[in-house]
Amino acid sequence: VPLFVVINANIRYQYKIVTVSFHANNIFNKLYNSYASLNTFDNQEDLYPAPGRNFMLTASIKLW
Repeated sequence: VPLFVVINANIRYQYKIVTVSFHANNIFNKLYNSYASLNTFDNQEDLYPAPGRNFMLTASIKLW
């Protein structure tokens, strides 16, 4: 499995008891395999692709 570089970013804003976060993963949509395994029965390498570009927005409230 060749080497690769993946760029992720995160920004967070907090105001009193509320926190909002935005995450951007694999910003440049790099195609790569998250891991590989070797099938010893037929000596074949099985590759498992990682997710492409994705985003996540979260919000939380601190109650205590």
